[in-house]
Amino acid sequence: MTHSHDDLVVSRRSSSRQTVNFAGFGVRVFKKHDFGRVQDVHLHGGVIRDLAISETCPNLLLSVGFDKCAKITDVHNSCVLFNFSLPTALWSCCWNSVESSYFYVGGSCGCVDVFDIRNLTRVCQFPALNNSPVHTLYSDRNSLLVGQTQSISFCIECMTDHYRRMECPLNAMISSISVDAESRNVLATYRQSSATTNVNRLELYKLDSLMEEGGYKGPTHAFSNPGSGPSVQRSSVFTRPNFPDDVIVCASDQQTPKLNVFSTGCPHFMRQIPVDGVPLDVLPYGSCPSNKNLLAVLNSKSLQIYRLSQKE
Repeated sequence: MTHSHDDLVVSRRSSSRQTVNFAGFGVRVFKKHDFGRVQDVHLHGGVIRDLAISETCPNLLLSVGFDKCAKITDVHNSCVLFNFSLPTALWSCCWNSVESSYFYVGGSCGCVDVFDIRNLTRVCQFPALNNSPVHTLYSDRNSLLVGQTQSISFCIECMTDHYRRMECPLNAMISSISVDAESRNVLATYRQSSATTNVNRLELYKLDSLMEEGGYKGPTHAFSNPGSGPSVQRSSVFTRPNFPDDVIVCASDQQTPKLNVFSTGCPHFMRQIPVDGVPLDVLPYGSCPSNKNLLAVLNSKSLQIYRLSQKE
């Protein structure tokens, strides 16, 4: 899932009546202020793995999938503008937070490709540190966070089209990474440590600490997420509305239809929210970036919207 000021975009498989004309996967675009208005856009021949909307042009949707394609689509006009084919399945994507014409895609082999939509060419490629898939990309100022199953690293820009690579000393199997731009917290979800345990570990890090060479001091908070399995559902981190010092962490139970919610303000207490199916993705959003008072939960059966309480 991803969102802009007006739209909430959810990836989905084409319905049975749509596969007559298009067998594959696309997105459903919801208007935030009128969920009765929906628009379906067909995009990929394989599973869509990641979505990102441009901050400067909110009608431009970047998508990547297991069909080895990265596409840029005008979602307001249901029109694919650019199609980039790569040699491997694609797992992640994001726009450059400073230079809006640049975007990144992460592949199954561990490489990250950089593209410029002004000339439709690949600018450069960051070589793989290991061969695990790049499941997360996050652009921050002049650096790019690269999340893989076996590592977290940063590509830091030294000059135009030249970068240096820095790896963080995290030794575990990472299934997903989420970043809260407001609090600059990074949430890492680790796979269960052994087949005999039924708990995944969630750890919060400060983004600036991870980016400093020699500045890494370990997580600021850690949570145990019960009932978790080996799947790759995404967790989420965000700042609680009207409480800037309280950070909320949401993670899928993955074996039951429940969403587990943790808070740094009360780290030993866990709240469970019943949902229609096993949660697959969680996305906080709102009328403005600093007031994310709604929570979109995509589960195995439906999309559900929750209003976050702004009271103690």
